[in-house]
Amino acid sequence: MIIDAHTHILYDIDDGAKDISESLRLIQLEIENDVDIIVLTPHFDPYNDSAEIFTKKRREHYDILSQNIRDKNDKNDKSDKNITLILGSETLYSPLLMYYSTLEPLCISGTRFILIEFVPDMKFGRAFFDEFNKLIIKFDIIVKYFYYRIVIGSIITVNNHIDNQLPDSFQRVLTLTRFIGLDVFVYKSHRFFGCSKQICF
Repeated sequence: MIIDAHTHILYDIDDGAKDISESLRLIQLEIENDVDIIVLTPHFDPYNDSAEIFTKKRREHYDILSQNIRDKNDKNDKSDKNITLILGSETLYSPLLMYYSTLEPLCISGTRFILIEFVPDMKFGRAFFDEFNKLIIKFDIIVKYFYYRIVIGSIITVNNHIDNQLPDSFQRVLTLTRFIGLDVFVYKSHRFFGCSKQICF
């Protein structure tokens, strides 16, 4: 089973697919690369977007895209490989997130797993990790960095210059993580590679 857990395939919601035809072309490419599950992770910016408006638009476009896939499959004499679409987000880190009542709508659907993006000039000091750890504990979430490589499961690797700054509780949360029941957790710069179960970020 192959899961692509970081995509910008959902149309007209961020800087990814511009329209539904582009979404369908990208999904076809995923199928041709033997992907079984696509997690749709459009950008969410808490500074400029409301979670309510974002999730409403995301759901509307997801429903339309899903219906188009069903219609396309119904018209084909030979049915395409079934592919599953799951809602998620790529959420820009902000201290504003601490004031949310829940982060569940931004997590990958049915999980506590959230993809977090950082601005390029983010300062990863002790104060940041103290603040970020509070966010993880408050919402009981599991985080995958966008800019920093983490293999979640039995192994963790983080870029060396921030490795020693992670609080023990943050390391523990990552170490104990299990994501939707799979045994293998991999980050490989959007490239697919051979193993029986994989998640590609």
